[in-house]
Amino acid sequence: MHDFLTAKEVQALIPCWSLPTIYRRSRAGTFVRPAKFGGRRAWPADEVNAWIAERCANRSGDATDKSAPGSEAGARGGAE
Repeated sequence: MHDFLTAKEVQALIPCWSLPTIYRRSRAGTFVRPAKFGGRRAWPADEVNAWIAERCANRSGDATDKSAPGSEAGARGGAE
């Protein structure tokens, strides 16, 4: 049996993302795609957790995801 997460549950795991960001990144293919159940969408919990774990494993030094909210590129705002 698979466990699924609602958008609000995903947001609780990635609190720096808004709900629109979750949907936008899912559509763009830069985040886990949700499963559709009628008119509702839900994200496979194991895939979301794996996505988070992958980013945590790659966060050392130059391996940071520059497109992630709160990354150094975003935090600097391009001006120093």
